[in-house]
Amino acid sequence: MTEEMNAIQHLLEVEADASQLVNEAQKKADVIISEARAKAESEFKTTYAKFAEKLEANESARREAIDDEQKSVFSEYVQSLDSTPKDKESFNTLLQKLLFA
Repeated sequence: MTEEMNAIQHLLEVEADASQLVNEAQKKADVIISEARAKAESEFKTTYAKFAEKLEANESARREAIDDEQKSVFSEYVQSLDSTPKDKESFNTLLQKLLFA
C-alpha cells in the first residue's frame, strides 16, 4: 500500500508541477499578447494619423483648386454680362407693355 501511496503522491506532485507550468505559460502568453496589442494599436494610430493628414492635405488642395476655378468661371461670366450690349429702350418699352397694358 505504501508503494501505491508513493505513486499517487508522485502523480499529484507531477500534476502540481504541470499546473504551475501551465499557469506560468499563460501569464507569459498574456504579457506577449498585451504587448503585441499595444504595439499594433500604436502602429495603427500612427498609420491612421499619417493617412488622415494626407487626406486632409489633398482635400485642402482640391478645395483651393475648386475655389480658384469657381472664381475664374464666375469672373468670366461677369465679364460676359458686362460686355453684352444692353438695350434699355426696348427693355423699358417691354416693361411698360407688361405692367401697364
